[in-house]
Amino acid sequence: MRPRAYARCLLIVALSASGWGQPPQQTVESQGFGSVVGHVYCADTNAPARFARVTLEPVEDFKRVDLDAKPSSAPIHVPSTTMMETRTDGSFAIEYVTPGTYYILVELSGYLSPLTEFASDEITIPAELDEKRIRTALQQVTVVRGQATRMDFRLERGAAISGRVLYDDGGYVADALVSVLRKEKDGSWKPFSDVALSRFHGQPATDDQGHYRIAPLTPGEYLVSIDLELFSVSTTGAILFGGRSDFREDSKRAVHIYFGDTARRSIAKTITIGKGENRSDADITVPISRLYTISGTVTAERDGHPVNSGSILLLDAVDRSTLVESSIGLSDERFAMAFVPEGDYILKISSAADSILETKYREDGLLMSSHLIPIHMYADTEQPLKVSGDTSGIVVKVMEKAGDSDEDKADSGKDSPQINY
Repeated sequence: MRPRAYARCLLIVALSASGWGQPPQQTVESQGFGSVVGHVYCADTNAPARFARVTLEPVEDFKRVDLDAKPSSAPIHVPSTTMMETRTDGSFAIEYVTPGTYYILVELSGYLSPLTEFASDEITIPAELDEKRIRTALQQVTVVRGQATRMDFRLERGAAISGRVLYDDGGYVADALVSVLRKEKDGSWKPFSDVALSRFHGQPATDDQGHYRIAPLTPGEYLVSIDLELFSVSTTGAILFGGRSDFREDSKRAVHIYFGDTARRSIAKTITIGKGENRSDADITVPISRLYTISGTVTAERDGHPVNSGSILLLDAVDRSTLVESSIGLSDERFAMAFVPEGDYILKISSAADSILETKYREDGLLMSSHLIPIHMYADTEQPLKVSGDTSGIVVKVMEKAGDSDEDKADSGKDSPQINY
């Protein structure tokens, strides 16, 4: 369900539960409430901001839970956050609001909001510094008993980057996720706020003809890329006809192809945009004819047996940014990476281990959980790798991790885990 439709359903349920649509027995004033009313306009057109989202949240509710706090005999506080959409004339009226201080946030797709500067984890699980920054960025309103507090807003349209993504043979790259990095003041590249980009419509992606558009953006320098990925899943139930499915295995192999038609961030082209600018020429060509597959095994240096779990990273030899991620397959004890362009790399193996798979099932036979249990760990290792075509048979040797017991080391040379399927 789309976010706006879902929000409307929640609003209808909340209003129904509170007796909305029935004549109130008392006035707002006599019940000790206040209200917040106003209009929202689009600054670039001076037109009303129709169906903009207005959220009112008590300041006291915006706090982290103190797990060490002692139980209190005070009455339990019930949060009273309200979200509604503006009418077609851009007006809104939030009534029956308990007097107090609130944060008020107005959002409309394509327009900037105070949350634009924050990543999702900074909002959902804010550190103390993040919380202070958010509190400073958000606007406050004080609701007084028996009074209507007026708040009007003018929304600034954000900048936008758009283009088309094609394979080098002319085919459309459809349904590819689009990622954005912004250059920070210290010169580093960080993901642009996924809150700003996905709060209304989900993460940006190409359409059926490869078109994409990213908005709203703040002025700055950006790197734009699409995710070229292979996805697979195995389940214990039906998938095609909407039946009940329980996941057994979920794997995804992806590489970023940047504006500039390269998988290497170090040589990708950047895009600089100004306030409210619309950059529409950020086309990307995926060099599908020059992307290769590499595969191999990770073996224990002590006795040469294949290790059956671990993460595999392919790093750019210039800036050590990650191009491709993969993992060792538990069943075949091999790793494989797709979409690798030719060039010089660093192959990094981390968290390598001899592992066993532990699964738990319900009484009816459906899978409840499945996870790997490492029984012998190995040290991280790196080795150079040159790719000029499809390459198989790569062998990477790993040493026992420092701190493992002698008994573990001895056992590792006897029997590697036997996984039966």
